Amino acid sequence: MPWKETCAMNERLGFVLEFERGEETLSELCRRFGISRKTGYKFLARYHAEGVEGVRDRSRAPHHRADAVDPEAAERVIGLRQRYPDWGPRKLIDWLERKAPELRLPSASTAARLLKQAGLVKPRGRKRRATQYGAPFVTAVEPNDLWCIDFKGQWRMGNGRMCYPLTLSDAASRYVLVCQGLSGPTHRSTVPHVERALREYGLPRAIRSDNGQPFGSCGLAGLTPLALWWLKLGIIPERIAPGCPQQNARHERMHNSLAKAITVGRGMKEQQKHLDRWLITFNTERQQKRWGDIKRRRCTIDPRLALTRASWRNSAIRRTTKSDECSPAAVSIGAVASGIWRLFCGASSSDCDRSRTACGSSS
Repeated sequence: MPWKETCAMNERLGFVLEFERGEETLSELCRRFGISRKTGYKFLARYHAEGVEGVRDRSRAPHHRADAVDPEAAERVIGLRQRYPDWGPRKLIDWLERKAPELRLPSASTAARLLKQAGLVKPRGRKRRATQYGAPFVTAVEPNDLWCIDFKGQWRMGNGRMCYPLTLSDAASRYVLVCQGLSGPTHRSTVPHVERALREYGLPRAIRSDNGQPFGSCGLAGLTPLALWWLKLGIIPERIAPGCPQQNARHERMHNSLAKAITVGRGMKEQQKHLDRWLITFNTERQQKRWGDIKRRRCTIDPRLALTRASWRNSAIRRTTKSDECSPAAVSIGAVASGIWRLFCGASSSDCDRSRTACGSSS
């Protein structure tokens, strides 16, 4: 036989009906139902006055609240927001404190709640974030083990246009490979300068960047056309965790030196002269502590990159065109652990043994 379910209202109604039958006294019924005589008399009085509705649970909300929002003040806040739709709750309250000091105004948080209840606040859309990089980072021991790339914070030049300096450095030697002022952080403007560095200094094992464009995306494994190009060259595109610039601390420290020493130019040509002058000073005059055992001022040429002008067109390093960016690539995935996958990029499944792997992203 299953257990019988009951509730407080059923128990109260049963108590009242049992008392109406007159077979037991009130004291006996109170002992059987486990309540006091005062509680028994209370529900009997409610039942005789209101019927079955009298034994229901009543609201415990106070009849009067000393901290309730003044209706006139709430109406003024909502009306002022409709008049100035771009004002926030703090600005609305500050304005009313000056113009209507006689009102009992609510706090800024209460005003924000009133605006939301009145439908005057548009909810923010969910921001898509770049896919996190899940594989372990490459340790920079020798030159060309790891390169670091990023865009230094932009500034406005004398002609009113913005300058976005692209910086590329070797993590082991701290040698700055590229410091180029660009008009924007785009794929098309970034590729030629990365290509020039690859031809001059060789192929690194990995290139570490943040998750912004053109280095990271919200797509599959966070890949972009630039990262896919690196994968085809056998370079691992590493990405730091969002909001963790300390994972690329060497490069950020170099940015600090650049920010202190750079001079704002009147235009891009003059600005690039200032950047080139700083680059020479940083690489040749400023002694890096890490250069104790690495005496060379330039990274060693990777043996995998033996390029000549005659073999330029047949080389693996070439500038990607628009058709290359949109062309499909052979991709295979393999499970590494629970919820973690490793993505391989190559021409065929046999190339996966020779190609680099992209970030292991969790799904």
